Amino acid sequence: MDAFPDSTISFANEAQFLCISKKSFDMINDQLLFDSKPEIDLSRFRANFIIDDNMLIPFEEENWVNKTLQIGDQYFYVTQVFFDLLTLAL
Repeated sequence: MDAFPDSTISFANEAQFLCISKKSFDMINDQLLFDSKPEIDLSRFRANFIIDDNMLIPFEEENWVNKTLQIGDQYFYVTQVFFDLLTLAL
């Protein structure tokens, strides 16, 4: 018998790394402020990689599925988007 019948595998077990963009995070905080809610800290998402590039548009990382991301001399294949960051922040 399963001790946790309604449980699912958490996203932490689904992938080796979590990557978000600073632009996405900033847009989340802008929306929270607009809704008169307190800002959140970037560390809340526990991302391994935070992409801070002014050329990105917010949530562009959601379009990186099935693409390769290069950081320095390392390459990472993006397999899927696990959650909606804005929903997670709220």
